[in-house]
Amino acid sequence: MHPVIMLCLTGLVFYVLRLGATRFASKRLGRQGVFAWKRHVSLGRVTLAGLLLGVAGGLGVTWGVWSGPGATGWHALLGACAAVLAVSGAVTGGRLDRGRGKAPAGVALLHAAGNTLLAALCLAQVWTGWRVLENFVW
Repeated sequence: MHPVIMLCLTGLVFYVLRLGATRFASKRLGRQGVFAWKRHVSLGRVTLAGLLLGVAGGLGVTWGVWSGPGATGWHALLGACAAVLAVSGAVTGGRLDRGRGKAPAGVALLHAAGNTLLAALCLAQVWTGWRVLENFVW
């Protein structure tokens, strides 16, 4: 279940990132666009929580099956980095949502940069996860 759920969440990550890109483009690049604030916030919360649960589930499975989370190598390391970025995205996103975008500019840029990096890590996790399946399961 972990690979299927995480693959679906990766798709959702890019959808939420696309919603946020509309806001970034209007605020920073002067482009016109309607930002779906409530959809971005609600799906962002679901996505970040899902990613954190996925990391916890992956740790639990590897600990139980292979006696340690480090057994999956890069997949575990990137998962830990993704968890840190997911927490950062949740904290900065919560701050932006409370202030309805009136938080200091640095918070918005940190939120955008961290979650863009998180999306890239999710793509890398698809590749490393495939390698884990090849090496340990199939």
